[in-house]
Amino acid sequence: STPFQMQTTSRVFRRLLRRDDLSCGQLYLLLRLLRLSHGTDITDILTPFLARTIELHWTHAPYHLALELMFAVCMCNLASETDKAALIQAIESLPQPRNVFLSTAIVDALKSLGALEQSEIEYHSTIHEEISQCLTSPNENESCAMAYSIYSYQFDHPFSNAYREVLSELPDHERKLLLMMAVNGAQYSDFFLDTLIANLASYKDPEVGKCLVRFTELPPTGSSSPQNAVGVFVSSHIALAKIGLPLPDAQITIDSPCAESLAACGIVLYWINRDDLDEDTKRSRCRHAFSILHSHREDGAIPALFLCDPSYSFWVSRQLKMSPENCSIASFFPNEVADLCRCALNRSTELTGYFRHFDRIEHLRFVIDVLARHGKNADLSLLRQYVDDRNLGTRVIEAMKMIEERFTAS
Repeated sequence: STPFQMQTTSRVFRRLLRRDDLSCGQLYLLLRLLRLSHGTDITDILTPFLARTIELHWTHAPYHLALELMFAVCMCNLASETDKAALIQAIESLPQPRNVFLSTAIVDALKSLGALEQSEIEYHSTIHEEISQCLTSPNENESCAMAYSIYSYQFDHPFSNAYREVLSELPDHERKLLLMMAVNGAQYSDFFLDTLIANLASYKDPEVGKCLVRFTELPPTGSSSPQNAVGVFVSSHIALAKIGLPLPDAQITIDSPCAESLAACGIVLYWINRDDLDEDTKRSRCRHAFSILHSHREDGAIPALFLCDPSYSFWVSRQLKMSPENCSIASFFPNEVADLCRCALNRSTELTGYFRHFDRIEHLRFVIDVLARHGKNADLSLLRQYVDDRNLGTRVIEAMKMIEERFTAS
C-alpha cells in the first residue's frame, strides 16, 4: 500500500473505532479487516476501544467474535501502559470460558500485553513442587495422571512458558522419568499425546518403548478429534520403530475393512521406519500388510492410507524428524499405492471411512494427488472421467497436467 492509502485506511478505522453502536457482525468484520491491514498505526485508539467493547459485548458475543476480540488484543502490545492496564483489567474480569480454544486465546492476549510475566517467574517454585511430588511415587496412577497434566500445561496453561522452562531445565533422568509417567497417565483421546510420544522416541530406550505399545491399538472410531487420534496411532508405530522394539503380536485381527486397512497401514509405517533394516528387508516385511490393503482396495484401503498420510497427520513427521520418504506410505511404495488409487477411482462409491464422519470427496482428492505424483500416462483416461465433477474437476486437471509434464520431460 502507498502512504496515501495507509493514511486513508487509518482514518476510516479511527472513525469506526470511536463508535459504540456497532452490531456483532459489524464488529467481527471490522476486527477481521484490522488484522489484514498490516502497517496501519491505530494502537492508541484500538486499545481503549477493545477494553470498552469487551465490557459491553462479551456476555452476548458469538464464539467467533470473542476469538477475534482476543486476536485483536495481541495487536496492542505497543500501547501506553495506562491503556494496557485498562485492557488487562477488562480481560481479567471476564468469566472463565469453558472452551479450550477461547481460554487459550485469552491467555495469549494477556501474555501479549505482558500481564503474566512476573506471575510466570513467581510460579516456577510451584511447578518444581508439583514435579517433586510426582516423582516421589512414580508407580501410582494418580502421580502418572498428574505427570501428564504437567506435560500438557506446556501447551495449555496461563503459565505455559514457565512449565516449558522448568521442564527443559530438569536433569535428563528426571525429565525422562516424568515423560514416561506422563504417557502412562495419558488416555488415547488426550491432546498433545502425539508430541509426548515423539519426545519419548528421542530417547531410543526399550523401557520407554514399552510405555507406548498400548497406543498402537486402533483409535476409537467415535473420537471427537480424529486427527489427534490418528496422530497418536501413527506416532506410536513410528516411535517403536525408531526405538527398535517389535510390534505386539496379532496386530491385524479386525473384521471391518477400514479398521483392518488402518492396522495394516500402521504396520507399514513401522517397518519403513526401522532404521536398522535395508530397503529390501523393509519391503519384504510390508508384503503381508499390503496384501490386506489390496484385499480392501475397493472400500477401506484408501481411507486408511489417507488418514496415515502427512497431508492429514502433518505434524507427526516434523515431531519425529522423519526423512521425507518415510513420512508417507505413498512415497515409499508409489507403484503399489497408485494401483490402489486407480481401483478407488473406478469404484469410488464403495469407499468406507473409519471414523464417524466420512468425507468421500476428501478421500478422492487424496487419490487424485497420489496419481498426480506417481501416476502414468494410462491414468489420464481414468482421471478424465472426473473433469466435469464440480468438487474434483480443478484438481483433476492439475493432476493431468503434472502427469503429462512428467512424461513429456522424460
